[in-house]
Amino acid sequence: GMETNSKKGCWVWVGHLGIMLAVLVTCCVPVSHTFKVAVVGGGIGGAATAYYTNKYTSGAADIVIFEKNDLLGGRLKHLYVPPPSDPVWGSGGPLFRESSGGERRANEQSGGGNNGESGVVVNVGGDAWAVVNEYMVELQKALQWPLDNSDNGGNGQIGVYAGNGHWLPSPFSDYIQEAALLALAETFRFNLWENYFYRGQTPFGTIDEFLYHGDLGAYTKTTAQKYLSPWISQSFLNGTVLPLTRVIYDQDLDASAFAALVAVTSAIGGSYTVAGGNDLAVLSLAQTSKARVELSTAVTAITYGSTNSNGNTRFRITSTSKNTTSTDEFDAVVLAAPVEFLNISFGPGLMPPNLSMRPFVHWFVTMVVAKGLNPLYFGRAVNSTVPDDILTAGNSTTPFVSISIQAAFPSNNYKVYKLFSNGDVRNVVKSIFINLRDVYVQHWPYTFPRLSPVPSSERPQYQPIIWHPGMYYLNTMESVASAMEGSVIAAHNVALLISQ
Repeated sequence: GMETNSKKGCWVWVGHLGIMLAVLVTCCVPVSHTFKVAVVGGGIGGAATAYYTNKYTSGAADIVIFEKNDLLGGRLKHLYVPPPSDPVWGSGGPLFRESSGGERRANEQSGGGNNGESGVVVNVGGDAWAVVNEYMVELQKALQWPLDNSDNGGNGQIGVYAGNGHWLPSPFSDYIQEAALLALAETFRFNLWENYFYRGQTPFGTIDEFLYHGDLGAYTKTTAQKYLSPWISQSFLNGTVLPLTRVIYDQDLDASAFAALVAVTSAIGGSYTVAGGNDLAVLSLAQTSKARVELSTAVTAITYGSTNSNGNTRFRITSTSKNTTSTDEFDAVVLAAPVEFLNISFGPGLMPPNLSMRPFVHWFVTMVVAKGLNPLYFGRAVNSTVPDDILTAGNSTTPFVSISIQAAFPSNNYKVYKLFSNGDVRNVVKSIFINLRDVYVQHWPYTFPRLSPVPSSERPQYQPIIWHPGMYYLNTMESVASAMEGSVIAAHNVALLISQ
């Protein structure tokens, strides 16, 4: 018996040794190349894709971010505004200062204005993200983004303006209707959390798969008007939900219920902003990912390349930087910008057939330093108070969609305002504001896709996430809701698909 057991134990040991040797041989055999991932687009979606890919491959992937502009951030951007001291329009030089190459200017770190007052940083792109998004909360904690909790210095009033001196009742002035809307918004928030909880680390291959948990498809297949009108009066929809949807997405109640409830949730549920500008979150993600960042580099063509050691076809990317053309091959490619604006030549068979192109909303963002809003422009008496935050009604005749206060300088009563509009309003801001000091205009040629409902029978209209094995597309998520949160969800998902 002992001899038999001894022999058995010996064979077990030899068997284990064989397995160990096999594992060692397998792990130590050199591969023909490093697994390479190309991310096309250096906004928050692209940077988050690099971050999560590095995390879920335990740093084994060689990641390159291609960004056609000279700084990371995409549609996130910040300006620095020093304390204004010159009250005369057009004199004293411009106040608004851009950051160069994503780096903070030295004078952003110092004060030195009136009475030692410090300058302020204002976001020109995405303002904030909702606290309901767990991925953003996790990233903020993991990367220790400092949050901006400063008071914007406004008068605390919000108004809805229809033009020609006509104001609608203040938003949320009907407490019964407000309670009904809050209940719908809380249900929406719970469904978002349920979606996050049940998806976990399981990637989704289509938008339908994403919408399944929490029954989010119930919000995307119908308009805000149809979904909300059984519980909310039309006057409250027009005076509250519609203005909020306009300021967030520049769209009306024909937008999906998902989009409208995102706008409502953003207004009532709390939000976060990174101190120093939300684009600094993009820099943090890219730096932590250890990706190589190619700025001022436009990807001009993507074709099939050679076959890698696993028998999978690689992708050949052609890029141009400073009149120099380069070519490299990658095992995976992530398109992290709207396909409608990529300007990339795709090789035969790479672009999905019948790919629908979405209409987009474009926006002018106008930043203003002034001492306040002109009461006469808004049909009010001289020296009367005008709300520092103004939304607009659906039938508004104003040249702007919204006005919001961003910061204030108490020492001399100057304020920094942001205007959203569909056209250039530089010619009218002198009438809208008093003691205008400086103006800065940023035109975003594409801001949001039209967030129209997609009925169940037409779900294939969503652009695909997986174009080919190893080739992925982030920005179809924008057809559900365009936001920093959506970009990060899409990035997290694609990184899981790559790692698995």
